[in-house]
Amino acid sequence: MACGIYRLRDWSRVEAGEVLGCRPARRWILYLGEVHEAGWSIYCNTMLLREAAKAGARFLGLEHFTYDQQELLDEWFAGTLDWGGLTGKYTGGFRLDAYKPLLEEARRLGLRPVALFPPRRLAGQVARMGIDALDSLETPLPTSLLREAVAEEYRGYRERLLSLFPREGPMARLGREGLILAQAFKDTVAGYLAAEASSRYGSGVVLAGWAHVEFNGSIPSRARRFDPGHGFLAVTARESGLDEARIGLEEWLPVTIASFLSIPHGH
Repeated sequence: MACGIYRLRDWSRVEAGEVLGCRPARRWILYLGEVHEAGWSIYCNTMLLREAAKAGARFLGLEHFTYDQQELLDEWFAGTLDWGGLTGKYTGGFRLDAYKPLLEEARRLGLRPVALFPPRRLAGQVARMGIDALDSLETPLPTSLLREAVAEEYRGYRERLLSLFPREGPMARLGREGLILAQAFKDTVAGYLAAEASSRYGSGVVLAGWAHVEFNGSIPSRARRFDPGHGFLAVTARESGLDEARIGLEEWLPVTIASFLSIPHGH
C-alpha cells in the first residue's frame, strides 16, 4: 500500500516529511487530495497526517462527514461511541471501514475532527434548481454570503470541472451548469468550515477528493477567501503512473494550486 509523492514544480520525488518543510505561513492548512477509498491513498495520507501533527496541526477536516454529523464524529473521537456505533449511524455515503486506520491515527494524535461537507440532498437541490435554491437552504453560512461566495468566479475553475464531468450516466443528466454550481456550493461550504476551524484551532489538515483541492476555486481558494490570515499546501492524487499523471496535469498547471502529487508505489 506504499505510495510515491512528487513535487509538481519539477516532478522530483520527495519523502512525506519533506512536504511540510515548505509551510507557507505560521498558521496553515494542509489539503490532502485522495483517490476515494483506495488503500494506498489512505495509507499515504495517514503518513502525511502524522507529519502534519508533528508540525503543529490541531484539527482534521473531512469531506466524508456532513456538517449535520458533527456530533456523531465528536462522540467517536471522544471515545463515547464505538466503531460499530459510528458506522451504524453514519449516512455519508463512503465505505467508512476503509478509513478506520486514518481516523484512529487522527484520534491518537489528538486532532479535533471537523465535518466539512453539506448534506448530499442539498447539493442535489442546487444542481437541479440552480442558484435560487441557495436562498432556502439551511447552512452554516448566512444566506447572502453563501450566494455571493458560490457565485464568485475563479480563473480556470469552470473549465477544469467541465474537463472532469462525465458525458453519460446519472450525473450527466443533471446538466453541466447544475453540476458546476453544486460543486461550487460544496467547495464553498467546506472552505467556510475549514477557515472557521483554522481560525478557532490553528493549523490543520483537510482530507477530500483530489478534485476538491487541486485547482483554483476549489476548497483552498475559498477557505482563503473567508480567512486570508492562513496559508495552505495541497497534495493531489492519481490512480496511475507518474508519466500518465504528468500528461494529464501539465495541461492544467496554470490553474493548479496543489504543490505535490501522490500516486501508488511502483507506478
